[in-house]
Amino acid sequence: MNKFFLLWLSAKRLFILGFLTCVLVTYAVCIKHLVFDKVAVDSIMFYCSAKNFWHHQSIYSSLTTEYFRFPHNFSNYLVIKNEPIYLIGTNYFKNLNPPLFTLLISPLGLLSYPLAGLIWHGLLLCAPAVALYLIYDALFAQKTIWGYFALLTIYFATAPAYTNMMIGEVGSLGFLLVTVIWLWARTGKDYPAGILLGLLLSLKYFFGLLALLFFVQKRWRLILGFALSVACFNGLALFFCGKNNFIQHYQIIYHINWLTDSWNSSLYGLLLKLTAVAHSSKIIMPAWSKLCYYFSITTMIGFQIYLCQKKFSTVNKFDQAFSYTLIISLLITPLNWPYYFSILTIPLLIILQSLAKDSPTMPRIFAYLITLLFLSTPLKIADASIPGFHHMLFYSNFIIGLLLLFIFWFYMHALKTPSSLPKIQNANIFPWTILSYSIAIFSFANLYQVIFVATGKIWD
Repeated sequence: MNKFFLLWLSAKRLFILGFLTCVLVTYAVCIKHLVFDKVAVDSIMFYCSAKNFWHHQSIYSSLTTEYFRFPHNFSNYLVIKNEPIYLIGTNYFKNLNPPLFTLLISPLGLLSYPLAGLIWHGLLLCAPAVALYLIYDALFAQKTIWGYFALLTIYFATAPAYTNMMIGEVGSLGFLLVTVIWLWARTGKDYPAGILLGLLLSLKYFFGLLALLFFVQKRWRLILGFALSVACFNGLALFFCGKNNFIQHYQIIYHINWLTDSWNSSLYGLLLKLTAVAHSSKIIMPAWSKLCYYFSITTMIGFQIYLCQKKFSTVNKFDQAFSYTLIISLLITPLNWPYYFSILTIPLLIILQSLAKDSPTMPRIFAYLITLLFLSTPLKIADASIPGFHHMLFYSNFIIGLLLLFIFWFYMHALKTPSSLPKIQNANIFPWTILSYSIAIFSFANLYQVIFVATGKIWD
């Protein structure tokens, strides 16, 4: 029996190490291709903005072609295997982040792109690794290096993680900031949590609901640190970047024309895909659909206020309130993309805490399976505004997964008498671990987009 157990333990560790190595090697190959071949992804647009900052030019001006390696027929389509999947115009290649973001990354503009790109993608790789370690340390009772490696493998093998890495977006850094804010807030470090929340909100506005959470719970020291942080960080950005860059940023935000993309994972994007009509080459949402959207977000925020005041007002129930706020923050913002889904690691593990308390049942296993599957499945970027309900559903798996997570969370926490959650025992999550690994393997096996990028087939 002891020999069998040791053999199983060795096989499990070998599998974890082998899978993690396979994932990281794939990441390394893709990053090498993206950086040294100067592929036109979001990170290179951030770099161009940083260069413009040092040359005293608008950080939102049109980007030059000297940093790009354009695909064939670039002016009309991004081509994968000679199949046009996404119509793009010149406005697509813009830095949509606020001026503070460019100010913070401006040192990269002093470096050559290969070096700046490697540093940037290295940060994107290290940030979630640190965030996952902090979460693992906070929520799990037994802490081993192999348990951490298992969590790391599942995370990096899923679509939101490698999507963020391959296009060089900021979601991974946001994940780290959210994790640190959560840890500091749950341990009473209100001033530093507030300062960090001010920085986060100044970079991504949809995290404002976290400020509402702390306001409702009357955590005034945190709110004070938050208010001072917002004022200081935006004051610095205004001083160094100038008023015109702020004006241009808001003009760009209000003229985004790709909200019907398959990667738009917001409630607004879903309603737009379902009800939008074409008018003078523009996609317009009907008035009744907008009313539905505003009613939905008002209801969600109203529930947030009620739940945080009544059901999750105590310190030992803070995790439930925080996880609910993260879910609805992504649901209600019109600009929600799958590379922000890394912050859902916290709600998913909070739900796992609740599930691990009781014996697993088939309905709960199935619900968790479907939710993870929709949140983790790879999906190519495409215009999903083409008429056809089935077409729309096929290109909406991310928002469907987010809605399922919202419903699942509501069932597990809001509809029951809330209680403090014990730390996760490794012995209690065996079925959930197998389930998560199965989905991670499925997601990683479907990385056709990443493989095309890594082998250069995307560029005919």
